[in-house]
Amino acid sequence: MNHKEQNEHSKDFNLRSKLIGIVSITFIAAMALAVIFGGFFFGMKGLFSILGITYASNQTLALFILACFAVGLIIDPLTKIISIILAKSLSLKKTA
Repeated sequence: MNHKEQNEHSKDFNLRSKLIGIVSITFIAAMALAVIFGGFFFGMKGLFSILGITYASNQTLALFILACFAVGLIIDPLTKIISIILAKSLSLKKTA
């Protein structure tokens, strides 16, 4: 095996190992998201069952949970900005 063949083999190995690494990380992230979503799903299903809240199907419950996540992604940064503004304005009043 000459140097050129070894270099090509190492490029293939590096590309293959990179691809395996990317797929592995994507799989682990997907599994983590599935566990988190599953926890929310079955938690809400149990809570709704205890409270006697009915829903049409499991898909509507999943859509409700996804909508809650989406609204939370929008509202959470706004609440942080408002709390920072309030903290600065209250600290200015104390020193004045």
